[in-house]
Parts: sequence; structure tokens; C-alpha cells
Amino acid sequence: MTSELTRKTIVMNDDGTVTQTLIQIGTYSLSVFLIFAKTWSIKRTGTYSYRRTEAGWRIFNVEVLSENVE
Repeated sequence: MTSELTRKTIVMNDDGTVTQTLIQIGTYSLSVFLIFAKTWSIKRTGTYSYRRTEAGWRIFNVEVLSENVE
């Protein structure tokens, strides 16, 4: 499995939360008994909203805007 995230935008909201738009491109492979192999390529765009907590920044909302699986 390989995966890469690229940030398109990042915004500090008035309520102290942060929202960023990310593009994720990944390749996922599966093999069964060395006979069957399948590889998927996924491109996903989404918004991720973060809130600061005592433990650090935590995601509290995710919205997938688009997803393409080949």
C-alpha cells in the first residue's frame, strides 16, 4: 500500500477550528496464495476539519468531495 496526501487549501475558522482540503492518491494491492493479484488506484478529494484538544489536534469531521477508483 502506498498513499500520498497533497494539501490544496487550509483555513483557520472563526471558531478556532482548522479546515483543509486534501487530495489523496493511493495504490492498494491484494494477493491470495500467489495465484490471484489485484491492484486498485484511488484518487480522493476531501475536507478535513480539526479541533485542538488537550491531546493535540484531532479530526472531528471528514467530507469526501470526490472519489475515483480504478
